[in-house]
Amino acid sequence: MDTYFTLITAKGRPKLAGSLVPGGTPFDLSSMAFGDGGGADVTPVDNRSSLVNEVHRRPVNSVEKDPDNPGWVVVRCVLPPEIGGWTIREVGIYDAAGDLVAYGNFPASTKPVLAQGSGKELIADIYLEVGAGANVTLQINPSVVTATQTWVQQQIAQAKQQMEQASRSRRALRHFLSQI
Repeated sequence: MDTYFTLITAKGRPKLAGSLVPGGTPFDLSSMAFGDGGGADVTPVDNRSSLVNEVHRRPVNSVEKDPDNPGWVVVRCVLPPEIGGWTIREVGIYDAAGDLVAYGNFPASTKPVLAQGSGKELIADIYLEVGAGANVTLQINPSVVTATQTWVQQQIAQAKQQMEQASRSRRALRHFLSQI
């Protein structure tokens, strides 16, 4: 069994099941909470309704289908450098109704704040197995934008290709004009 994992909670299971039926209610994942586990590592259980010791909550940045596993979604939340001052050991995902629908443990990660003399951005990607037919609300928080390395590489490759095509077109035009 994996050391770090996230479970759909007892409150989240019927909501997820309702999203699996045709015309069902979307499984709307809206915020992610971070906790310090009360100073100790936690083991996820599905009957939790809150974190052991929540230290911060914020809207998720995105919810996307995992390209490698069609029955999974990746819930992303970015913690900027100015937020922190604790060690993250647990995560929770809440729906639009405010219910904890997923709970997981997290590798102990110190999240300093700039006032402590160091700061770091932390990107938390939480993978949830929801089933291939789940009607999960895919959303992006426009106030915080992040790009994956794959996306950036694709954009660079596309820009290079467009520049090469433009260069070939200019050379062809110069050759044509020189023949006149």
